[in-house]
Amino acid sequence: MFDDAAGAQPWVTFDTPGTFGIAVLPDGSYLAKHDEFGPRSTKQKSAVTRVYRSADRGKTWEQISRIDGLFWASIFAHRGA
Repeated sequence: MFDDAAGAQPWVTFDTPGTFGIAVLPDGSYLAKHDEFGPRSTKQKSAVTRVYRSADRGKTWEQISRIDGLFWASIFAHRGA
């Protein structure tokens, strides 16, 4: 077991990403998303999902959106969009 007093539980002080998803768009770029979990997250009041984009096959990523109120969503390309 982890010793809470020693600070050995990283999720006590940091948010934890979860519910991951990834899609490859028609132009070859990647979109990825995750929800925020953990004690410091706002999931009980208002869910948060972050969306990232990679134009180099996943070597580097840029956060392109933070969506408040979205949780457990899927990500996919739809009809070439």
